[in-house]
Amino acid sequence: MNNRNPAERRSRFLPIAWNCLVNRRSPMGLIHFVTNRCNAKCAHCFHGYGREVEQTARTGLFSHPGDAELRLDELEQLARHLGPCLFNVNLSGGEPFLREDLEAIGRAYLGLGGAASLFVSTNGSFPERALSLARMVAVEYPDRVLFLSISLDDLPERHDRARGIPGLFENALATYHRAREVASNVRCLINLTVSEYNYRSAAAAYHHLIRDCGVRNLTLGMARNEGFYTASKGLEAEVLATLEAVQGFLRKDRRAGRLESPSEASGLLATMHEAKNRLQTQFLENQRRQPGYVLACRAAALFGILGPSGEVFPCELVPRSLGNVRDYYYEFIDLWHDSKAEAMRTWIATTRCHCTYECAWTYNLLADWGCLGAMAGLGLCTRIGRPRTDG
Repeated sequence: MNNRNPAERRSRFLPIAWNCLVNRRSPMGLIHFVTNRCNAKCAHCFHGYGREVEQTARTGLFSHPGDAELRLDELEQLARHLGPCLFNVNLSGGEPFLREDLEAIGRAYLGLGGAASLFVSTNGSFPERALSLARMVAVEYPDRVLFLSISLDDLPERHDRARGIPGLFENALATYHRAREVASNVRCLINLTVSEYNYRSAAAAYHHLIRDCGVRNLTLGMARNEGFYTASKGLEAEVLATLEAVQGFLRKDRRAGRLESPSEASGLLATMHEAKNRLQTQFLENQRRQPGYVLACRAAALFGILGPSGEVFPCELVPRSLGNVRDYYYEFIDLWHDSKAEAMRTWIATTRCHCTYECAWTYNLLADWGCLGAMAGLGLCTRIGRPRTDG
């Protein structure tokens, strides 16, 4: 068991807060694409697995699935050099559970890197591997949190057909329910992505998941133009309208208690997390309808992307390499503070870079004093307006 005592947790808070709001020199979040391999063929995938893609176009973050992935021993070295402010690591892909050593990778980030949480995005096709990871976190790191985000985008038969894996819907749903029973620090959620391929049935899929499948924790996203995916012209407004309609159902179900908060916290922390999500949803809705600069982007400052073969990028939407960790002997902070990264931070600031990338918005909001004040206000209003349940 690798519990941090309360004094250790408090000692980490001030450096992380200072880094987030003032210094902004160490990564708080890392999204690691552990593999570009996938067993599904989703048409809206930015890796292009659902369509014919010219192999010579596969470079950088979207490199060929055959490119050499970082080995476990390399990742263990890397995890020791991610800086003192690392808070969350997202393990993504491809399908991350195609890596048989994913559990050991998670252990490296938690144990050697000191991450407070892991977030794993999966299609749910490897339930035993997902459960093994959940049990490891529950037993070895009971003071940390595992978020297991399982993709379910449509009604059962349509979902399986769209992803090219028979029985996937039932497998994914079973993974969700079984993992929820492991421990309180294992948080399972269903993620529904609205795209041109499911916008006509997304609302029905949502209601099926909540009413018929027993889903209690759900998040929403929208397929964005990235990598090898570009949405068909003329459907953007309809897809966006569907997303906003389903978001309305989600808010109503959360208020009624049919859905849980996606946060692992309770009390005031849960309220603040909920306020952050509400504010982020408002910003993203406005950004999708009227794109433009609103907040400073903290890509290449507070968070970054690690590709399967070791290339580091500021974010998914700006796949310009900052360098490869192998060339820096796995000293991530040396790469983070080198000239390419400094130039990228300058470019992001001077071009007033903006987008609808949800992961970026989380850090942009947390690093903005005005947004923190707005979150506090929303949270206070929520707590005042929430009916008492203690008699």
